[in-house]
Amino acid sequence: MPALRALSMAAVLAATVPLHGCVEWLYFYNPSQLSYATPKERGLPHEEVRFASVDGTQLNGWFIPARGKRHGTIAYFHGNTKNISGHLRYVEWLPDHGYDVFLFDYRGYGQSAGSPDPRGVHDDCVAALAYLRSRTDVDQERIVVFGQSLGGNYALSALADAPHRGIRAAVVEGAFASHREIAQDKMTGYPLPEALRSWLVQFLIGDRFDAFSALKRIDDIPVLLIHGSDDEVVPYRHAQLLYSIAQGQRELWTVPGGRHLDTFVYRQDPWRRRLIKYLDAALEPGFPRSPT
Repeated sequence: MPALRALSMAAVLAATVPLHGCVEWLYFYNPSQLSYATPKERGLPHEEVRFASVDGTQLNGWFIPARGKRHGTIAYFHGNTKNISGHLRYVEWLPDHGYDVFLFDYRGYGQSAGSPDPRGVHDDCVAALAYLRSRTDVDQERIVVFGQSLGGNYALSALADAPHRGIRAAVVEGAFASHREIAQDKMTGYPLPEALRSWLVQFLIGDRFDAFSALKRIDDIPVLLIHGSDDEVVPYRHAQLLYSIAQGQRELWTVPGGRHLDTFVYRQDPWRRRLIKYLDAALEPGFPRSPT
């Protein structure tokens, strides 16, 4: 029996050691320093910005001003892989509808220094909101947060730890509910018994910066969740979990047949029109409405 227990423990440790090295890979996959597209190439005037994260790490971003009459400013938190240049296509259409767009790269992505980790990326997002509040050309009473996938998780996490004044809504597309939930999804291919896999997830992965936990502390900001019914990266059930815990005014838009983050790039109308209508309404007096 002692020998059997020793073998069992060795098996657990053998599984755990490589998992320790891949836990962050599950969330911060393929950050790149390559340039995939620039606002200039898209015909968009913009400003290159540099600002410091909470711990002093230097971060890079773009500020793209609205065209024509300005309605508000969108703080954009990009999804995983690549960097802001690879995610520009998701928001490049918003300035034409009167919205500034502020994009920035988390540490280790694009031209931002450092390497990504949960605490650091959370702090980067808090610092980005503080930077946006420091700009005199931004109406501090008309800010909307828009996060996609990984960025949706950290946008909500940052909102839970940052001042809410002037933030009129949070739009979250394709986000995972928690690090543990998405890890369970991604680890299904590991040749481990389900009970052991669940134990390892609980043991290795914390929940400090989860969207699910953050939403419990956000009750004064309207939250719009958008998720494709056929999302192959973050299963639709994550949106249902987030909707179930959201406080105050909340909406869930299900995109029939939608895959991961394809709503505003491949489907475009009528989803773009619908989002602009929502954003415009969110900036009007009397919003939010009563919970749906």
